[in-house]
Amino acid sequence: MIDEFTRPLSRAERRTLESQAARFERDRPRLKRSMQLSAVGVIGVLWVLTVLASDTDWRIITAFWVVVGGGIGFWAWREQARGISRRLDAIRSALVGNQADVVRIQSDAVVEFEEIDDEGAAYAFQAGDNAIALIVGQEFYPDARFPNTDFSVIRVFDGRGELAEFWVSKDGERLEPVRRIDATTRTKLRLPDSFAVVRGRLADLERILAP
Repeated sequence: MIDEFTRPLSRAERRTLESQAARFERDRPRLKRSMQLSAVGVIGVLWVLTVLASDTDWRIITAFWVVVGGGIGFWAWREQARGISRRLDAIRSALVGNQADVVRIQSDAVVEFEEIDDEGAAYAFQAGDNAIALIVGQEFYPDARFPNTDFSVIRVFDGRGELAEFWVSKDGERLEPVRRIDATTRTKLRLPDSFAVVRGRLADLERILAP
């Protein structure tokens, strides 16, 4: 079975997002200090090496590295700070939106695809008598509880429709793949986007996904 629906964020999900937002708030001043110390350390080493290797007056070398190092350090800090601000804004927006998009899949059989070029894990779950759900992504590498007979992919989007957070809830038992399709065979198949549903049975998977 595959079921897609939208619901409000659970209390646990809100707490997780609020905790993340608080952590990013704490990290912003720490980031500036960390970047400053790193820049001073790196530029200091380069300054020493330049002084030892050059006949140029040390004051000129110092002025050069102060200007260059300061510029590089400021640029690196600004980019990191912008990244944190974007992440924080996305989390806050998601909390205001208070909405989670859920895809729940229940299955008693799964086929695993061998990974290609770090594209992530890929599975085909039998999600009904004549329905196969495709799951692809680096979030789905196998572990002690995945693949699973009953799992939900929970996606939270910000106000711009961009993904703010992603969880996989594993509520069933671990499901051992009935077989594995090697990378060579996979390259000859046309895998749809993740969460796509195709009609058929796993026994006919290669034929169903043939170009």
